[in-house]
Amino acid sequence: MIGAKIFLFLLILLLVIFIFRFKYTNRFRIMEKLTLLTVFFGSIIIIIEPKILENIANSIGIERGKDLIFYLYILLSAWGLLRNHARINSLNSRLNKLISTVGINAAEKINKD
Repeated sequence: MIGAKIFLFLLILLLVIFIFRFKYTNRFRIMEKLTLLTVFFGSIIIIIEPKILENIANSIGIERGKDLIFYLYILLSAWGLLRNHARINSLNSRLNKLISTVGINAAEKINKD
């Protein structure tokens, strides 16, 4: 179980590093779509053959497959949270630049008149 905790902690750490180093572009959206498709098809396979989940969980030191699903849910939720946080910060920055530009243009227009 300790090995699984270390493994999951490293995955979360990599996720945090990845989200803060990656710019929100179309390539990023494609990566998200590919990740979601992979999760979707993996879920279908697990639904069809649940024993696979037990085997994967046992191989990384987790006692039950249900716990593995819960841990994966935590990782995916963290991904969504960090992604949305980065996107909100990006939008906030763009909005601040827009407001500054509009304010400067308005002040210049007033000075000309």
